Amino acid sequence: MLAGLIHDIGAVPILTQAAKVPELVVNKAAMHRIVERLHPGVGRIVLQGWQFPEELVKVVTEHEDLEYDSDSGPDLVDVVILANLHSYIGTTAHRCNINWDFVPSFGKLGLTPQASIAAVIDARDELAELRNLLTS
Repeated sequence: MLAGLIHDIGAVPILTQAAKVPELVVNKAAMHRIVERLHPGVGRIVLQGWQFPEELVKVVTEHEDLEYDSDSGPDLVDVVILANLHSYIGTTAHRCNINWDFVPSFGKLGLTPQASIAAVIDARDELAELRNLLTS
């Protein structure tokens, strides 16, 4: 859970500093490119400064690398890569156009893209049922 919460932590200081540059505030496309390119490295610096475990630093640094394939088997980076991909479903993000069949994290976690999507759909249904029970 923590890995998912902090994977984009590098965006926070970038956005904080960019808010001071009017040209960036009005140019959302440029701002997006800057954050996308720099947030893993900035995130690494932040987490290392906070003395986070290397396993979590690795998540922040590697989660955008869809070709990530560690020799040590599945890890938190793989989980966050898949969660990140799922977060793009239904959006216009450029990652929606990627063939998920070639993302090693699926196989490392014993999933196919289709099984992964089905699991998320099943979980959504269960959460909706639970939500209905609690609000009825």
